[in-house]
Amino acid sequence: MKLGSGITLLLVVLFMTVSCSGDDAPSQDTIITGNTEFVDLFEVFNPPRRGTLSEEFRSSQRNTKVFADSLDLDGNGIYDLKTEYIFAKSISGDTTVVTRMIQLHENMFFLGDTVRFGGQIYWEQRIYEEGKTVGSGTDFWESRPESGHPYDFDYWLKFESSGFIDDLTKFPESRQGYLVFKLLSGNETLIGWLKIKLALPGRVPEIEEIGYRLF
Repeated sequence: MKLGSGITLLLVVLFMTVSCSGDDAPSQDTIITGNTEFVDLFEVFNPPRRGTLSEEFRSSQRNTKVFADSLDLDGNGIYDLKTEYIFAKSISGDTTVVTRMIQLHENMFFLGDTVRFGGQIYWEQRIYEEGKTVGSGTDFWESRPESGHPYDFDYWLKFESSGFIDDLTKFPESRQGYLVFKLLSGNETLIGWLKIKLALPGRVPEIEEIGYRLF
């Protein structure tokens, strides 16, 4: 093979490789949950971010503990969201567990759906499995700061006295999923995902990883 032919063949292969790679890459305002190749920032929290005891309430009927943790996603010194895990146990043995992800200002958005539970209407965050493609133009982005109605993404009631268990959740059976967010940060917009696991015992929410893109 002549040298010139070899160079031509190499250029064709390189062009085809770049073209295929470009076809696979999502647009800059789109993310793939769990994918670390097409992100501008990826971080593993080691150990996972897990709330610490922030409040405890005791009454003659119920003991309630609240565990919380706040995150600054874009590093500008302003907390963007807060995880909250509420555990309440009554003297009769009934247990209520609520896990929440709370927006702390109006520039923080989540994807979610309206659901009906116990005769009431709630707005619940979507929890995705790995490999889901989500774009900034997707419907159902909502911003509801803490002063409004916080999101419950996992709600569990266990009434040991009656044997009744009710579970309002978008998590798969693995109790592990991805919460998608959009954050307006100065002149830029972040779109990304948080890998969340409901750890046992008690299904305490742990944030294990974060990945996002800027556009």
